[in-house]
Amino acid sequence: MVKRPRAALDAHEVRTPQKRPRLEEPGPSQPSASRKSASTKRHHAGGSNGTPATPRSETGRRRWELTPEEMELQEAEFERLHEQKIQRQCERKQQRRAAGTVGAIAEHGVIESLELKNFMCHTHLALDFGPQCNFIIGHNGSGKSAVLSALTIALGGRAASTGRGGGMKSFIREGQQTAEVTVGIRNQGDEAFKPAEYGNVIYVTRSFTADGSFSYKIQNSQQRIVSRKRADLTDIIDHMNLQVDNPLTVLTQDSARHFLSSSRDRDKYEFFMKGTLLTQLAAEYDLIEEKIAHAQRFAEGGMEIMLELQQRRDATKARYDQAQKARTMHEEREVLKIELAWAHVAVKEDQHSEVAKKLSAARARARKTDTKLEELQQAHDHAEAMLRAAELELPDSDERRSIEDEKMQLAKQMKDIQTELREFANDQRLMNRDIVGHKKRIEELDQKIAAEARKLARDSNAAVTAIKARLTAAETARATAVQQHTEAKEKRLEQEALTAASAGAGLARKTMKELDESISRCQSQQANGLAVYGNNIKNVIQAIRDEQWAGRSAPIGPLGLFVELKDKQWANVLRIYLGKTMMSFAVSDVRDRQRLKKILNDTDNRDTSIIIAPIDIFDFRKGEPAEGVLTILRALKIENPWALRIFINAHKIEQTGLCKTRKQADDLLGHTKLQFAVSSEDLSIVRAYSDGGRNTQRLPDLARNDPRCTLFVGGSQDLAAELRRARDERKSAEIRVREMEDLEKQSVSTQKKATASVEKLKEHETRISREVSKLAAQCTAIEDEKKLAEPVSVAGFETAKSEEESRKADVLKQFVDSERQANERRERLLPLQKRIEEIQQELEVQDAELVDIKARITEALEEHMRSAKRVDALQAKRDGDQTELDDLQETMATLDHELAEWTETAVRIAPKVKNPRAIKTVETKLQSLSKTLAQHERDQGGTVDQINEEMVSAEAKYKRVKKFYRDLSKLVEEAEAGLETRREKWFDFLMFMSLRCKMQFAWHLSTRGFFGKVHLKHVTRELRLEVRPENRPDKQVAATIDPKALIGGGKSVATDPKALGKSLATDPKALSGGEKSFATICFLLALWDCLGSPMRCLDEFDVFMDAVNRKVTMRIMMDAANEADQRQFILISPQSLTGLKLLPSVKVLRMRDPERGEDDQ
Repeated sequence: MVKRPRAALDAHEVRTPQKRPRLEEPGPSQPSASRKSASTKRHHAGGSNGTPATPRSETGRRRWELTPEEMELQEAEFERLHEQKIQRQCERKQQRRAAGTVGAIAEHGVIESLELKNFMCHTHLALDFGPQCNFIIGHNGSGKSAVLSALTIALGGRAASTGRGGGMKSFIREGQQTAEVTVGIRNQGDEAFKPAEYGNVIYVTRSFTADGSFSYKIQNSQQRIVSRKRADLTDIIDHMNLQVDNPLTVLTQDSARHFLSSSRDRDKYEFFMKGTLLTQLAAEYDLIEEKIAHAQRFAEGGMEIMLELQQRRDATKARYDQAQKARTMHEEREVLKIELAWAHVAVKEDQHSEVAKKLSAARARARKTDTKLEELQQAHDHAEAMLRAAELELPDSDERRSIEDEKMQLAKQMKDIQTELREFANDQRLMNRDIVGHKKRIEELDQKIAAEARKLARDSNAAVTAIKARLTAAETARATAVQQHTEAKEKRLEQEALTAASAGAGLARKTMKELDESISRCQSQQANGLAVYGNNIKNVIQAIRDEQWAGRSAPIGPLGLFVELKDKQWANVLRIYLGKTMMSFAVSDVRDRQRLKKILNDTDNRDTSIIIAPIDIFDFRKGEPAEGVLTILRALKIENPWALRIFINAHKIEQTGLCKTRKQADDLLGHTKLQFAVSSEDLSIVRAYSDGGRNTQRLPDLARNDPRCTLFVGGSQDLAAELRRARDERKSAEIRVREMEDLEKQSVSTQKKATASVEKLKEHETRISREVSKLAAQCTAIEDEKKLAEPVSVAGFETAKSEEESRKADVLKQFVDSERQANERRERLLPLQKRIEEIQQELEVQDAELVDIKARITEALEEHMRSAKRVDALQAKRDGDQTELDDLQETMATLDHELAEWTETAVRIAPKVKNPRAIKTVETKLQSLSKTLAQHERDQGGTVDQINEEMVSAEAKYKRVKKFYRDLSKLVEEAEAGLETRREKWFDFLMFMSLRCKMQFAWHLSTRGFFGKVHLKHVTRELRLEVRPENRPDKQVAATIDPKALIGGGKSVATDPKALGKSLATDPKALSGGEKSFATICFLLALWDCLGSPMRCLDEFDVFMDAVNRKVTMRIMMDAANEADQRQFILISPQSLTGLKLLPSVKVLRMRDPERGEDDQ
């Protein structure tokens, strides 16, 4: 339904309808009759609720049923009562125009912008409108009329309303497949539509395609899509009263042409009725009246139905009275039913008691089995924990592999060296044998030479003496060169040793750095007791508390927080033996390791170890030695039971003794069953094997900067002592550093000189070596010359001796060189052999530990498997018991439910019956009585209950139908009263619109000095205009007419009314085209004054006007728009506005000349 005109809604309210006679219950002898006509009962002097009766004319008939004469009298009376009010409005409008007052600008409902894409002849067109008067001008074909069509389409109007096409696809620009129209509607002020959601402007976009489909898009002022529903657009249009389908709101080119050129009075009247929406309201009232009449006819037929239902009710009641005689037998049967119900309950109670006994016995067996199963499960968990603990003790395979690889490499090197030594020994035995042979032959030759020398002594000559002198000088020079070569080599070695002084300084600086770190750690521990365990340990503990963990307990740590040393004398050895575990954290579930590792990494504790240890509080006392034997466990105080078991599993602290010396450790292991003993003075751990063997392994020393150095440093005094010790050591290290730095500086200052000196000495050494070789060659040459100078026999012996000595010297040289190389191999062999022995010892220790660990793993695994089998066997038995228990519980639950249900049913029937008879006895008696009653019920046509139910149903149906028709009659009365009230309001609105149109038409004509009148005949549905221009000859006559005569409400002062009417009456057909158009525009403005819509659109209204009438009409249009309150005018003209003085409220939108193929801007 289209929204009613605002004027009608503001002026009237629907009254509460009066009551009509109620539908009475017919008596038994009353015939069915139709209700009297509603029109005879509908009205009386006053309503039963105190509201006044519907107004009537003097004849008593409704006003829309009056004759034309009576209607004229009614209209005249209405005009007499209200014309002064409208006259005052016209006068105020005239005063505002004279004062130049501008009407108020609408805050909502006016068009701010319009954008067309591929619409009709426009590729793209964007227009911004003013809030009051807008003129769209342009040549023919520029697309002016398309603007109004686009506005109608965008606001949801029908395509037929535009008069430009029969369907949406006809508006799409030729050659395109889609088109789009967007309109911007102002949305401000107190009456804005959902301002929080839409903002100051609402943009409505309607898109449509060539296949006939279309869609809507509603956006807010920020261009954000709020809705795509047509219903939301309808709500916006109704709220702002934008009547786009009203022919008076948007007059298209065809509608305007028809309006301006229409000469039929009926057409003008229909235009008036449609524009004011009176026609639509009348059609809706007729439809409502038809629906009311249909409901009234339906209600009048209800008396016959009610009479039939009343007769059925009375017949059923009579049958019920007859059935009451069998009540005694029914009561006896009811007693038997009660006894039968409680007999069934008694049987069910016996079954319940028997099952309850079985269930109690099954539960007792289940509890006993659960207790034993829990004990076995604890034993199984303990075995699993022992197995995991033993597996954790397995040494790192990669570490052992690296040690074995190192041993293999060392063994290979040692084997190679031993092979070389054997080769050297073989060579030396051969060389010793050669040397002995050479010595023997030299001795023989010496004897022969001596004999020959004595013989030839007298024959010596000066030449031989000279040669010997030369030989002596050459040997002396050679000895001198060898001595110089040796000195140069020693000096070079001294210079090279000097350059190695910086290495000691670096070692001393490293020691001092470690001491600095130790001092810093002690200071941090003085301020924060947790600093010894790592960085930000307090934050780590807090993060652990805040996190959710998968294990049975949150992680704990550092484990050293739970350890307290009773005697400080064991601190040094225990911080080495237990330190790594004390710095660690522990989790009970492997899934928690990654989250804890992330927390430690985030707090810069990446090297902190995480131990995975299930919570197993087992009894460790069986593994402890006798009282009085000091073990690590007894030397410590560990409060947390989980942490205590972790230390036991990791280090066997309950089976490891504490001693001062190695001998005491051996003695302790000898007379106890302990496996390990730790020596505090030797910092070693001794292990005892079952065969009586011992293995001792030294514990590694802690570096000075190792965090474990401050473990077991309890109070502030111990920390202060440790800090003083570290500072004293640092002072000593600082002195060593300075000494080494001085030496290093000296070395650095002389390094360049020493390097140059070493290079020179190397060159000098090489040169002397060459000189020695050269002198040796000269000595050999002189010896040869001497031999030539001697006698042949002696020379031969000498030559043979020289050759033997040369061979002996070569062999000796080879022997010395071989011995030197053998010594070098032996020196290299000793550390290799020592390292292999150390590795072998370490591997033997690991092997012994591995054997023990594997034995424990095997033992733990066997125990784990045995306990698992026992648990599985008992669990299978428990499952069988549980199945039996579940079956009994299910049976018991069923019996409980049945017993409760049966008891509840029996209680609802009657109180409990004590000691009921057997079910079969009661059933036999009940069957006999039921047969007797059945025969009686067959005679009555049903049981007493059935007859009673039938009577109750008939009574309820009668009351329900009676209430339905009574409510329907009331609804019809209220609808008739409401419709009649609305028709009276409609008639008042018709009179008011007629009067307003008449007076506004006369007022608009008067702006140019025209005179005119509107004749409205509502009965014959005719509207006739009478207009007289100012330049007609009868102007003098008009001057004598009272102004009220112009609106049909007054009489002439000097002339008969009929004469004045004849002088005023001028047929509009006698007017010129421009005058006729002007008169029609005045009539249109009068109609527009009757509209509640904030928007008025008119296309090509001035096409038939001459220049004078067009100028006047334009002026009237601008004045009307300027003076109108909260109204917007959009006017289209094909002519220019040259020569017109435009008001400030006027905005001119000029269309571009038609140039196809270009975008319009």
